[in-house]
Amino acid sequence: MEDLILTPFSEKEMEKEYETNSFSERGINFIILKESNIFKVQSGNYYKFGLVDEDYDFYWFFKGLQCVKGRLKALETFNALSHYCKQKKIGTPFAFKVGK
Repeated sequence: MEDLILTPFSEKEMEKEYETNSFSERGINFIILKESNIFKVQSGNYYKFGLVDEDYDFYWFFKGLQCVKGRLKALETFNALSHYCKQKKIGTPFAFKVGK
């Protein structure tokens, strides 16, 4: 299996505070990362994906680009990334919902 390239969060992204929301959906333990203290509902239907490592450093998969449209595709992609991260022992993946 080829390694996926991880892109560190930018300095601007790291200035923000984040929290995760974990829940089970369609039998998948799904983790969403969101900015703390942002109380608006994310209305977008696009997702990008990343991981947080044991040192609490944040990284993006796929160069931090939104790569999936729709909740079902997001769940499928997250599930595949979860298996990948577990196999590589590189951290905990998350999904990040973006507008557009």
